[in-house]
Amino acid sequence: VYHWAGHTIIGHDGDTVGQSAFLRVDPRARVAACLLTNSGQSAFLQRVVFTEVFGTLAGVSMPPLPRPVAVGATELDLGRHAGRYERTSRRFDVSARDGRLQLRLTATGELAAITDAEPEELILYPADASGVNFVCRSHDGEPWSPVSFGQLADRTPYLFAGGRITPRVR
Repeated sequence: VYHWAGHTIIGHDGDTVGQSAFLRVDPRARVAACLLTNSGQSAFLQRVVFTEVFGTLAGVSMPPLPRPVAVGATELDLGRHAGRYERTSRRFDVSARDGRLQLRLTATGELAAITDAEPEELILYPADASGVNFVCRSHDGEPWSPVSFGQLADRTPYLFAGGRITPRVR
């Protein structure tokens, strides 16, 4: 469930190697859009298409993308997020170093076998002063991707990125 300028938008995204799918529905305006793509810039393409479709047909715009904000490193307890988060096909190793959070993203299992991808090193920049919402990106010029931290009902810490919750395993 998303909130765009006073509209409740329902959606679901999914991806696999080389393919991405995005669905958004505005029940009040009775507008739906689905994007299926094999573009390397699928998130950027999704934003362009849905901005046009929902702006034209429903008069609603997507909220701005999250961006880094200036927050002093001493103001945040970054160490509480350090650890390994793991789910099928992905491992996130988070560490607090030099006053910032660093994330090492590794493909695992069958995904690793078919993509032959190297681990990616990312820096998590605060998106607000909460200490739980961050943004990262692989390259300058790419849109920022949100990453947040929370706890499941059983108090297990998790990392939320790319629409998926990944529990901390150690």
